[in-house]
Parts: sequence; structure tokens; C-alpha cells
Amino acid sequence: MSARGVVMRGRRAAERLMVDRCRVSRSGDPVTNPDGTVTTPSVTVYEGKCKLQSRSPWPSTPDAGDHNWTLLTSEVHLPAAVAAVRVGDMVTVLESVDPTNTGRSLLVKATESATFRTATRLLVEEVTG
Repeated sequence: MSARGVVMRGRRAAERLMVDRCRVSRSGDPVTNPDGTVTTPSVTVYEGKCKLQSRSPWPSTPDAGDHNWTLLTSEVHLPAAVAAVRVGDMVTVLESVDPTNTGRSLLVKATESATFRTATRLLVEEVTG
């Protein structure tokens, strides 16, 4: 079997594990409303199947002034054909096998590139506190 054939087989297998649903969005261009207020709409870049993957078992706890934050780094896997995601986009989990994941918002910190990738992998952070 060719390398391309193996990659395609791997992509199908990876997508079978993508049983959650998410939306990837980013801030659009600011809009001035008739009353003079300015809003920034959200633009959907991708909506569909995904998988959440733990990257590190322990969160970090940075300080900012007098406040402690909890910072959790993980990955979101999307189908390999999804290429429009950029650093700074937001991932919102719409549905998950684990109901505690539904509604989570994750900030895209990095995207991964590879010749033989079987999924689009996003390094994401969730800040709480």
C-alpha cells in the first residue's frame, strides 16, 4: 500500500474517534450599529465533529497580580481537511460524550503541520478562575 493510502486509512480511523461536536470561531470585523454602538460579530470557521485530547495531566497555576488562575493545555482534533483554523480562534464544545465538556471554551494557541497527518490538531488552552 502507498503512503497516501495509509494516510487516508489513518484519517478515516481518526475521524471515527471524533464523536464530539464543536464550533471554531473568530472575531469578525467591527460593525457600527444604527445607534452608534460598535459590536464585533463572531464568524464561524468550522462546525462539526471533533475529539478532545488531554495533553498534560496537570494544569499550571500562574499568578496575575493578586489572582491565581488555572491554565489547562490540551488538544482538539478536527478532520484533516479542516485548514482554516488560526491561532487566536476559539473552540466551543457543543456536544460531548462526556457532558462535563459541553460548553467549554478553548483558545487556539498553535496549529500543527505534517505531511502524513491524520487529523488537524490544535493546541488549546482553557483559563479558569
